[in-house]
Amino acid sequence: MATTQTPARLKQRYLDEIRPALVEKFGYTSAMQAPKIEKITVNMGVGDGKQDSKVLDAAAAQGVREGVVLGLGTMAYIARLTRSSMLEVKRQDFVRTARAKGLANRNVISAHMLRNALIPIVTILGPAAADLVTGSIIIESIFGAPGLGREFVESISKRDYSVIMGTAIFYAVLVALANVAVDLSYGLVDPRIRVQR
Repeated sequence: MATTQTPARLKQRYLDEIRPALVEKFGYTSAMQAPKIEKITVNMGVGDGKQDSKVLDAAAAQGVREGVVLGLGTMAYIARLTRSSMLEVKRQDFVRTARAKGLANRNVISAHMLRNALIPIVTILGPAAADLVTGSIIIESIFGAPGLGREFVESISKRDYSVIMGTAIFYAVLVALANVAVDLSYGLVDPRIRVQR
């Protein structure tokens, strides 16, 4: 028969076992950076359970903050590029023809305009992926989050050349794979761009 753990026992187990393991495994510089017990909720069937849905885990909240900071600049650039591409495609003859045939505005935008406007956007996704990957080095250092970028910065200060070279090669492979994925996606976006056999 399994022993039931009260909230006090769970809190004590967290403080004694789980939190020190988080400090050791994930590289928190102190126990204060590890997620605090107040941020972690366990639904034990006691109470109404509404509190569980309102509380975010500290690690998830930190990840959201980092993601917003990391993606905000790239998102603005892609939104601006999308707008200018859509305005350019809007003046093309095939869009006027589609509207003259009586297609709904929604169909004209989704089937005709957006598909042709995606070509410059897909082109910029490769360098944007490189910006996101290399930008994570700076963001993780600023937020003090454990991750590959922070490990890379710490290995530079420690002069650990094997970690520096391995991380640089890993980032280079990620960027190369992103560029290959962009090149392959051209065929999906524009049927005119196909590999001839």
